[in-house]
Amino acid sequence: MKKGWLWPVGITLVLMIHVGFGLTVAFIAASDPSFAVEPDYYEKAVHWDDRSRQQNTNRKLGWSCEAKIRMTSGLDNSGELRVKLLDAQGTPLSDASLSAEVFFNGRAKHRTSLKLMPVNKEPGVYISALAVGFDGAWTVRVSASKDSNVFTNEQRVFVIPASGG
Repeated sequence: MKKGWLWPVGITLVLMIHVGFGLTVAFIAASDPSFAVEPDYYEKAVHWDDRSRQQNTNRKLGWSCEAKIRMTSGLDNSGELRVKLLDAQGTPLSDASLSAEVFFNGRAKHRTSLKLMPVNKEPGVYISALAVGFDGAWTVRVSASKDSNVFTNEQRVFVIPASGG
């Protein structure tokens, strides 16, 4: 090889290293389980008026709910989601249909959809089994319907380990 060909090979090599580094960083960023984008964010933005109407309906109903996530065992990540649903007067709402979307904030890409069942001896209380892999901040999005009324709620719930620490 002549000396004149050495610098183009060097530049090409530097460019290839740069592209390889960029692809490696992009792969690492895309495979990070803690990174998530809101699913259907564009569709939700297009239907922003629907969400605003639902928030007005929530205010008119005056219903409230309190969600709790409890780890029942730290060994197998078993736990439960427990939601208490109250009407505007603070009376428990029984015979409602509840569903929830639940996710650990540090792994927001992994979401769980649940159907909650009423607890017989506790009016207005609904539960569902939930795999609780992490303690810390979780987001719970509840949708409750009774008769022709639909109520939605989103709240942050903090989970502590089953050992109490």
